[in-house]
Amino acid sequence: MEMFKRYFFILFLVNTLNGRTQDVHFSQYYNIPQMINPALIGDGQMRSRLILNFRNQSSFTPNPYKTLSFSGETKLKNESFSCGIIFLHDKSGVSDYSTNEFCASGVNSIQLTKQHSIKFAFQGGWTQYAVDENNLSWNSQFDGSKINTSIPSGEPIRKGFGYFDLSTGMVWKYQMTNKNEIKTGISAFHITHPLYNVFTAKKLDIRWCIYNEACILIKNTNIRILPSVLFMKQGSANEVDIGTSAKCKIGVNKRYTPDKIASYAYFGCYYRSNDAIMLLTGISFQEQMIVSISYDITSSQLSKVQKDSGSIEFSVAYIIQN
Repeated sequence: MEMFKRYFFILFLVNTLNGRTQDVHFSQYYNIPQMINPALIGDGQMRSRLILNFRNQSSFTPNPYKTLSFSGETKLKNESFSCGIIFLHDKSGVSDYSTNEFCASGVNSIQLTKQHSIKFAFQGGWTQYAVDENNLSWNSQFDGSKINTSIPSGEPIRKGFGYFDLSTGMVWKYQMTNKNEIKTGISAFHITHPLYNVFTAKKLDIRWCIYNEACILIKNTNIRILPSVLFMKQGSANEVDIGTSAKCKIGVNKRYTPDKIASYAYFGCYYRSNDAIMLLTGISFQEQMIVSISYDITSSQLSKVQKDSGSIEFSVAYIIQN
């Protein structure tokens, strides 16, 4: 069993330093729209929104993945144009491999008919990577009796590098009724193929995203169903996320005055192909703040060597209505 753990630890280290050409991801992907399609910002009746996301991905390593993001978005006065920013920080592995990313997005919305609209977006930003080589050791540092980290490793590791990046996306929305809607979109990240360089320079593959979601009110109830499907492809890596949440009204709205607004409770279940099952719960406080917590139950082979069976994720959104 110990040999099995060591084998996976080596694979983890190699993937951390040399194979991290895939972007970081969140299980609550629908709560971080600028990472799956920048054209999703500025949607709905809200004026502005702030979102904080944190993910702690449990691992058999002493330094698991920890990812934090903060994003904000707002509509301009004519509501046909929206803008947003996002900051992401990720740190993982014994090398403290860190990613810092800042992006800004602009979105133009076109109302085709009363029920149909389409949005186009561009996103630009800067990404910075860093590696702490002091926490790593190599076979070349063996002095005959032990590993001596004062001996140069001879490994051509770049301790830090960065690049400018561009992405784009579009979303089509069909507003069936005041309560029911369908959205589908496609986006492409890293369209400039920036150079990604830890050991040797490589061009970063485009990350393609196809995203579909819906909001369906169950007749004669206060329950809305929120199904979604996300497909991502980056190089040889593919990811499929599918699932649904149920949004249940708590309390009632006052008809003529805004001093009493109903809240909502959320429950959901999602599946990430060949990786994990995600369970979700949350609450929306009077359409102003949404707090969500989810837990990933690992279903892949990594569950055999992980200390824990999954990962935990938090999301807090603050909404300013029109």
